[in-house]
Amino acid sequence: MIDGISASVAQAICEDVAAWGRRGVETGGFVLTRSDPRLGDLLVACGTAGIIRRPDQLVISGEALAVLFDYATEHKLVVACQVHSHQYGPRMSPTDQRFGLTVEGFTSVIVPRWSAPSTDPRDWGWWRFAEGRWVQIGAPRSVETTSAVMIFDEQGVRDA
Repeated sequence: MIDGISASVAQAICEDVAAWGRRGVETGGFVLTRSDPRLGDLLVACGTAGIIRRPDQLVISGEALAVLFDYATEHKLVVACQVHSHQYGPRMSPTDQRFGLTVEGFTSVIVPRWSAPSTDPRDWGWWRFAEGRWVQIGAPRSVETTSAVMIFDEQGVRDA
């Protein structure tokens, strides 16, 4: 469970979302944690190899996910949540509900208004998969901590 998210990670998420939103497509990534397993302080944004961005869908290949999760394991990181953008609102779409990472206790975050997203995580949609369904939850607190941004795709995890 993520209790806090770095303000600089939230800012990096919004910059990535806006850059892809100007192209008219969804994007996303994952927030990982390093020191404290409850604090999101590392954004690993989607690259391009094995990543398909559409106006209403973000598709991440199994190979790209394997690269990310292997990297997290090797570096003793915790995958705190997935983040992706929507053109309009922060609700779970039928596609999100059906094809999202439906793992008990996993958190999915939807950043709305992709062309001009709010940097305040309280304006985003926070969803947790619990007892076989997605349940809306509150945003974690904003924290100031050292943070970083990286890129992942089928070619690996690398500096942004």
